[in-house]
Amino acid sequence: MNYDAGAMKQSAVAAALAFFGTVSAGAMPVIGSDWVPYGRNATGDAHYWMKSETRDLGNGVLRVWATIVLARVDKVSERPFGAGYLMRRYVVSCPSESLTLDVDNSYMYDDAPLIVYAISPANQTTVVPVPGTPEKALIGLVCAKR
Repeated sequence: MNYDAGAMKQSAVAAALAFFGTVSAGAMPVIGSDWVPYGRNATGDAHYWMKSETRDLGNGVLRVWATIVLARVDKVSERPFGAGYLMRRYVVSCPSESLTLDVDNSYMYDDAPLIVYAISPANQTTVVPVPGTPEKALIGLVCAKR
């Protein structure tokens, strides 16, 4: 992998901190020009993708880094291992409007890593997201930027 994990984690922590300043207002926080909001899921988690780390792999396939700031901090026990935010890398296929999760990292809000791993190709699943979900919005945004 050729990415600056430290800089991306710092940006994700900034996203987490900004998120809590606006969660009561219901707005998507602005966390910098490089992180683009692409929606919230049913539990209120805020989703962002990083423009500068998007890579064109050819044939309409892109590799995209995203962060998901988890909203339900008052119920940490409901989150895997008490995670505060997630850093994920997706492989997005624009022609098939599908995505595959190939890296999934979980962190506490204080930036302590909980789970950091790459998903082996044998265990990766490609999905076509349901309309109205953040994942479907992500595909629309990154594929439109091509």
